[in-house]
Amino acid sequence: MSDKRKAKARMREIIDSLCALNNANKELAQLGRSRTKRLGDVLAFFDVGGVSNGSC
Repeated sequence: MSDKRKAKARMREIIDSLCALNNANKELAQLGRSRTKRLGDVLAFFDVGGVSNGSC
């Protein structure tokens, strides 16, 4: 397994853990929910090798 695949799986675990906090820490739980809504964008970072705002 590549490092990118491991990192992507770990990021998913982190986001899932944040969502599971619920009432324990409202701010972190909200962060997890926000990241879940944008999960495709967050995890795409690991598929394309970084981020880009267009051609440089």
